[in-house]
Amino acid sequence: MRPEVRHFMNRDPVTITSDYTVRDTAQMMIDFGLETLIVTEDDEILGAVTYRDLLEYLMYPTFNPDTVTVGEITDEEITLVRPTTSLSDCAEIMLETDKAALPVVDSELRGYISYTDILKLVYRISNVEADEVEPEAKPFDTGYYII
Repeated sequence: MRPEVRHFMNRDPVTITSDYTVRDTAQMMIDFGLETLIVTEDDEILGAVTYRDLLEYLMYPTFNPDTVTVGEITDEEITLVRPTTSLSDCAEIMLETDKAALPVVDSELRGYISYTDILKLVYRISNVEADEVEPEAKPFDTGYYII
């Protein structure tokens, strides 16, 4: 079985409208422990905004998070994936498009998948593989085991 997006995506996406200020958006992410919000308008997906996107703008001293809306900073190039998209294809799409999170849709919004979700999977797999390494294996300075 090939891992698919549906197996690892966040199934309860939080959506916001494009008129939220950047400050309100950041506060919502902090209050609810979210890394990604899906930006929508009239049930149409406009994109996703991540904590990384917010940080990018908040680093500019002249940027005013109280007057700029999330709609103004949301990338208009929307990249969507389906629940049946393979995880490897999804990771490749994310790298090629430089998107930290992708909305997951079929006939409607089903969730989103982020770099963090993929990293969690890679981490779990690497821990399982590390547990299967024979005891006499010795770590090499790169962190790889030589048997």
